[in-house]
Amino acid sequence: MARFLVILSDKQRGRLSDALLLAHVRHLRTQAALGHLILCGPFTDDDGALQVLEATDAAAAQRLVEADPFVREGYYRRYGLHAFIEANEANDWLIGAAQTAANRLAPDVDAEAVPEAPRAD
Repeated sequence: MARFLVILSDKQRGRLSDALLLAHVRHLRTQAALGHLILCGPFTDDDGALQVLEATDAAAAQRLVEADPFVREGYYRRYGLHAFIEANEANDWLIGAAQTAANRLAPDVDAEAVPEAPRAD
């Protein structure tokens, strides 16, 4: 499974009916229960929203986005879909990943020499 960042944009403010909102929430609940929706939410500037989806490929992720009533009914008229690689402590923040290696200037950084982040007390 791959992860995808969805950026919803071109919001049609003032056009949100109760029926559309409830249909959207049903869609989110279903996708979360199926393990496809990792997180979602609107931007604080009320201009768009994001979703993080898990799907087998970009085509499957696109189908999930287009099944969302907010997209299907044009409440958000545009979206961007971007596959991404999650960086986290378990994969050492991708320091040894092929993509990281391909973008490095030179292999002169020893992964063991990367300083630890300060810990909060």
